[in-house]
Amino acid sequence: MIFQIYARAVQALKNQPLRILGLSLFGCLLIGLGSSLFGLIVGVAMAIALLFNAALNQVYLRSYRGEQCTTQDMFVTFKDKALLKRVLGGMAWRELWVFIWGLIPIVGPIFAIMKTYSWRLTPYILMNEPDVKPMDAIKVSEERTRGYRGKMFWADVLIFLIFYVVMAIVLIFCRIPYIQYLFFVVALVVVVVFAAMVPLFLGLVQAAFYDEINNPSIPLTAPAAPQQGFQQPAYPQQPQQAWTNPAAPVAPVVPVAPVVPTAPAAPFEPAAPAAPFEPIAPPAPEAPAVPVEPLFRFCTNCGTRFDRNQTNVCPNCGKVAE
Repeated sequence: MIFQIYARAVQALKNQPLRILGLSLFGCLLIGLGSSLFGLIVGVAMAIALLFNAALNQVYLRSYRGEQCTTQDMFVTFKDKALLKRVLGGMAWRELWVFIWGLIPIVGPIFAIMKTYSWRLTPYILMNEPDVKPMDAIKVSEERTRGYRGKMFWADVLIFLIFYVVMAIVLIFCRIPYIQYLFFVVALVVVVVFAAMVPLFLGLVQAAFYDEINNPSIPLTAPAAPQQGFQQPAYPQQPQQAWTNPAAPVAPVVPVAPVVPTAPAAPFEPAAPAAPFEPIAPPAPEAPAVPVEPLFRFCTNCGTRFDRNQTNVCPNCGKVAE
């Protein structure tokens, strides 16, 4: 399932790579600038980061669905006052509970990570499902992610594992004399590409999970393999009785009229004997047809010869014979 999600995220990135990459970098820049400019006012900085984060997740979702996005979509949560209150309230409610779960001694960080994946669909629910209350978004997300949290966790971890393996291989080559500086440059390029592409790719993966959990177009799990050997035959199921409402009034029973005895039938009379079999005389042979001799005539108009027994019109000029 994870690799199928990866394949769909890569396909969405191939459709419009530069646009999605530019919007991703622009969104990360806005989140960083908002947090740094209002860092002294913790509440304002956190509110700006949450609003931009929800807008960026919506951009990832629309890009995954093949829709065109612009830089104005990053400010969609600030344009509508009702949407701003809804998104800010729901996202702040989620972060508050993650913080509370993280305060548990020793195992608090583990519970905080688990709750983060349970409530991962919260920004999408707040942006796309207005019938869900902001405070109930985390509950809805927790219900929908049941059975998918481990897959979402490993989808994130696998990206970092691949990065660490690549970096380990590059750093091994960096110890080779004479070409070590070349691989130092390669390692720097890998780090820069990873830092630029990982937020984008993980955003598309997260959007893919939301879209596929709500609208499964094709199965994400492999179909069960056919069983080999003896298979128990399928027996016909018994028809189920129709459910009746016990509170519904029961119709009164109509009494059945007594059966009136009918008159006795007439005694059996044997049928009359059949007539004796008489052979059927064979049909008389038909007389052979007498061939009709052709009656040739000549057209008085063009002189064409034709048979008067077949037609009375000249086949050449169409004149009717006299």
